[in-house]
Amino acid sequence: MQNESEQINSKTIIQIGTLSANGSVAVGKDIYQNITIQNGINEQIVMSLLQNSIPLSEVDKIRTQIEQLADELLKPKPEQSVIVKAFKGMIDFGQKLAVPIIANTVNRPEVHAALASLL
Repeated sequence: MQNESEQINSKTIIQIGTLSANGSVAVGKDIYQNITIQNGINEQIVMSLLQNSIPLSEVDKIRTQIEQLADELLKPKPEQSVIVKAFKGMIDFGQKLAVPIIANTVNRPEVHAALASLL
């Protein structure tokens, strides 16, 4: 049983692949994570948002727009109108801060042009 004076450090675990440990994950040692990223851009965006203190619950609200943006950026010639629509959707969900974070994370001309057209 834990004393009231003890303090526990906690970590948020974001699982993208499989997670295994030699013992229980909570107290185990030699914890390994095997990450399989399907389209890279999507996970890069999510990780960047989380690292910039946007809570996972807020990221989940714009998951559809993140996926639309990632899918569009996989195309040889992404359409600016689709990128703008994804950004507008994020802003509509109250995630105005997410837009510049994503633009800096992706760092592609199409994204920056879409962002400029929003301003």
